[in-house]
Amino acid sequence: MEKYSAGARLNGTFSRAFSFKMPNVTVTAPTFYTFKPDGTYTFKEIAGVDRVSTVKGVSGSSSHQTQYSGTYTVRDYTLTLTGAGTNAQHLIFPAPGSNLNIDGMVYKKQ
Repeated sequence: MEKYSAGARLNGTFSRAFSFKMPNVTVTAPTFYTFKPDGTYTFKEIAGVDRVSTVKGVSGSSSHQTQYSGTYTVRDYTLTLTGAGTNAQHLIFPAPGSNLNIDGMVYKKQ
């Protein structure tokens, strides 16, 4: 598993699709990281829920978007995100096809 050198910079938008379906409910929550070579990042998650009632003709949907930004550093297998009052560390390493693995999940480069 390849690791990043101290001071490495990322460049691009990386996304991960997420969806699951239960009887009468579908939840979709894709997430996006945009990293810039200047050491800044933006994180965005869009969560949506579609409901279909067992009562004919009744359904509903709702969505919520979360977005924050800040600065990042990468060293070895650690991605540190600072911003929005947090200083969070994540496991990171390159994945095949110019993608990223963050916390065990592959984010595809857009």
